[in-house]
This record gives sequence, C-alpha cells and structure tokens, in this order.
Amino acid sequence: MNIIYKIMKEEEIHDEILFGFERHQETKKIKYIDNRVLKEKAEHFFNDWSDKKLIEIAREGKGIVAKGGVLLLACIDDLVVGFCTLENKVFLEEYINLGLIHVSNKHRRLGIGKTLFQLIQVYAKKLGATKLYISSHPDIETQKFYKRMNCSLAKIINQELYDLEPQDIHLEKIL
Repeated sequence: MNIIYKIMKEEEIHDEILFGFERHQETKKIKYIDNRVLKEKAEHFFNDWSDKKLIEIAREGKGIVAKGGVLLLACIDDLVVGFCTLENKVFLEEYINLGLIHVSNKHRRLGIGKTLFQLIQVYAKKLGATKLYISSHPDIETQKFYKRMNCSLAKIINQELYDLEPQDIHLEKIL
C-alpha cells in the first residue's frame, strides 16, 4: 500500500476532495477532566460524516489554506485516507491550533495518523509556534493516540475553542 502525503494548494482543494473518506467512529468510553485530572466514564455514541459534512470540511480546509494555514492529505491512489489542518495564527505567543486530524475508518492503525501528526509539526514550527494546541475528541481511543504522541493537558485553555466544543479535551504538544 503506497501512501502519499501532500500539502494542498488552495486551487487544488475542491468540494468533493474528501468524498470516500469514512469518518465512522463508535465511542463507548470517554475521558473527561475533573479538577485537572483525566478520568474515564462510559458514554456511547457514534460519529459519521455525510457527503454534505465532507464538503463543509473541504471548504473549511480551503479557507485555512487561503489564510496561510495548512491542509495535509494522506492518499492512496486518489482516495483521501487521512488529513489534518493547521491554522496560521499563533496565539498566546506559543500555540498554533491543530484544527483537525482524522484517518478514514478502514485505514486506522496503519501509522497514518502518527505520520500526519509528525509532518504537521514541521509546518507548525515554520509558522512560528513552539506548541501545538489540540481540542481533541474525548473518545478513549482518540485520547490514547494523543498520549502516544506525547501530548499533555493544555497549560492554558483557549476559551474560544473551549466554547466551541466544551466536552473536548484540550491538549498541547511541545514542538
């Protein structure tokens, strides 16, 4: 399986670029924060993305690139099997927001997420950040991924990002 990683230019990003990407995720347990301590609890729900949602995310990625940020794709042939976005704005003098990082359901556990995460750090440094800021899904498997990537609870919470997803776990990664 030949996986190609590529940084997208604005003119290369079209509405259907993510079609075929399978977001399906079943969550059975989540992490939550209680007095700055991560705890677990049972919670069951599903996340799936429709084509309409994939178009919305493609447009969001194009907007990020238009503002000087990054959309990084992992592709097998013409199928996007993973992607991440990095915004262009450094905040609190050290953080840059890792907006999205996802791997298609059938392509997880192949190292694609790890490679995306490692590659995007290079661009974060180029944009002047010393830390990645990650507002991450509370799913236990997602949290295990970030732990393997040596992320820790964010020392400072970005209130704007927290207000968008109050159940997310806010993490940082020193670059």
